[in-house]
Amino acid sequence: MSTTMEPGSPDLRPRAILDAIPDAIVILTPEGNIQGLNRAAESFFGHPIEELAGQEISRLLVSPADGRPWSLPADLPAPGECLGVELEGLHGDGSRFPVELRLKRLEVAGQTLVIAVLRDLTERRQLETQLQQAQKLEAIGQLAAGIAHEINTPIQYVGDNLRALKEYFDDLKRLTEELQACLEAPAEEVGPRREAIRELAAELDLDFVMEDIPAAIEQGLEGIGRVAEIVRAMKDFSHMDSARISTIDLNRALENTLLVARNEYKYVADVETDFAELPAVECHASELNQVFLNLLVNAAHAIADKGPERGRITLRTRPVADGVEIRISDTGTGIPASILDRIFDPFFTTKEVGRGTGQGLAIAYQVIRKHGGRIEVETEEGKGTTFVIRLPLKLPQPENGDG
Repeated sequence: MSTTMEPGSPDLRPRAILDAIPDAIVILTPEGNIQGLNRAAESFFGHPIEELAGQEISRLLVSPADGRPWSLPADLPAPGECLGVELEGLHGDGSRFPVELRLKRLEVAGQTLVIAVLRDLTERRQLETQLQQAQKLEAIGQLAAGIAHEINTPIQYVGDNLRALKEYFDDLKRLTEELQACLEAPAEEVGPRREAIRELAAELDLDFVMEDIPAAIEQGLEGIGRVAEIVRAMKDFSHMDSARISTIDLNRALENTLLVARNEYKYVADVETDFAELPAVECHASELNQVFLNLLVNAAHAIADKGPERGRITLRTRPVADGVEIRISDTGTGIPASILDRIFDPFFTTKEVGRGTGQGLAIAYQVIRKHGGRIEVETEEGKGTTFVIRLPLKLPQPENGDG
């Protein structure tokens, strides 16, 4: 078959069209052998076309979960349907990079072919990390006033008790000076001075002072302890090293987040916790803290929007097969069915300007997937919403231990 070309007309030959597409395109047999590819695929994988032709696609792609070579699924998508998956690509220089792969099945002249379109996700992943960090800083900034208020309250009664203790000290100093003078006075002056000491003790209400001093000290120590608790929770929550992997107690992480976010919900909702004993979970702790914060703030906003009655936020944890489950529920507005399939989309929000960027749930979805878990939503409009998070005990390993 030949194609007649008019002078000066664009080149519409399939090879030229494929090579003009910026995404990598690989044509496969149902068994996964490479039948053809465009120039973008050549630079994408760092191998010449001639070297890749006839090779298996498993040479170029691996599973991000375990680093094993990836093969075409036995159940190919039906004609007209598209299958998407995220993998890791193997470059000719030995490096790995995140890849979005979309497969489509074609029937051509009685032959089944699979078209694979691949896109490098490296830049997207970097942007997601930057957005996640920016959203975290934004959330901390929004919480700053509330945290300041939470710290200011115990600081106030610490200050009040210290001022009371100063007054008591001044009074006791006067009494001590009178006692010292009485001890040093001649015998004929002792009687009058003793009477003066009794009058001063009555004036100072010495019995009350001696009773109130221990209480003032105890309240002051409680206030300092409360401030220390808030600072510790904030430190644990805002740890900036998102790349650090640690093994944590998720119940404690949730308690810290409740403490940090208290000013967001304390005026609109009561909080109930139902924490079961959980095994420790390997994770990026600061990222999970951010997920919990996003869900708590959303719950508080949903309850405030519903008003005017005070609502309830419930946090529940349970061990499940091969992992843990966290449920964060609210009695707020619920999510309309018309937008339910969009809530995890980046920048999608129904909140007014200044109250949300639409990144909270998108980041939550990305973080939970990164941890090898799932996040699902159960909701009823007008009654409330529950976000269900399931996490494995161990992080997925992207590589087969190359040291």
